[in-house]
Amino acid sequence: KVRFVFCDDQPNNNKQGIKQEEFAEIQKSAIGTPIKLKFLGESAAGHAGSIPIGHIGNMFEQKNGNVNQLIADGVLYADDYPEEVEWLETEFAEGKAPGASWEVTYQSDKSLIENGVEWLKGILTMAATFVKHPAYGSRTAILALASNQKLDDKKLRLLSKMQRGTALELERRNFQRR
Repeated sequence: KVRFVFCDDQPNNNKQGIKQEEFAEIQKSAIGTPIKLKFLGESAAGHAGSIPIGHIGNMFEQKNGNVNQLIADGVLYADDYPEEVEWLETEFAEGKAPGASWEVTYQSDKSLIENGVEWLKGILTMAATFVKHPAYGSRTAILALASNQKLDDKKLRLLSKMQRGTALELERRNFQRR
């Protein structure tokens, strides 16, 4: 399982943004969409050539200070993409995991331009891709990552609140106790 910040309600480096009122539509269209990665053996690349290595199963809103975030929970296909998932786990444990970057379509004729930022409207989620340099920088980070399919939502929420290295170490200890 993986939990990551899909987006927040602040502008990204591409001078685009998604306001909180659009989150509900994103959530509806995101369930079942791919989580993608272009793995280069030692690092992640960008969107081009990325392949599905999992899918989004759920989304929910969360407040982080004054920022509204849209959090995604997903499943990674470790049996089909063991190298990619193992690399993500290692990078996450070392605090070097790639960030999430959304792939969406939107109605450009309904989007608003405010202070040089395009606020997207009529959004339909196509995918989330783990990339080396996401437009949101570190704001769309992986929050929790565990290859244990028995990990329930309560444990995943706890993991997402803990520091990255500590979370992975705790999960490893839990695996050893079973």
